[in-house]
Amino acid sequence: MDLPAAKNLIEEYVKDLIDVCPHCGAKVHIEKLWNTHHSFSNGDVEFYVVFRCRPCNKLLLKTYMFRQNRYTNSTNLEAVGWDEKFPLTLDTELPTGDSKYIPEEMLSVR
Repeated sequence: MDLPAAKNLIEEYVKDLIDVCPHCGAKVHIEKLWNTHHSFSNGDVEFYVVFRCRPCNKLLLKTYMFRQNRYTNSTNLEAVGWDEKFPLTLDTELPTGDSKYIPEEMLSVR
């Protein structure tokens, strides 16, 4: 698949998930807030997806990898799956000057 198809896959199918929250340690409902991607020089693409834990309202970041087929010159990405998960401390440790770069809906507690 090409990059627009990979973006569409993340947008359409990655919504709310059930996962273990790194903050509260419980298997909970996490809600997708935002995503972006990074293309590596070897053609692989990593999507960064930010979620909010519904019970504790803290943020977490999960990465989803797509691997470029090494035997073709055109973009041909294969879904690899979820790679890493990180707790984010944006809720409490973000300097006020940096908060202007982050969408308000990510910082607001529901």
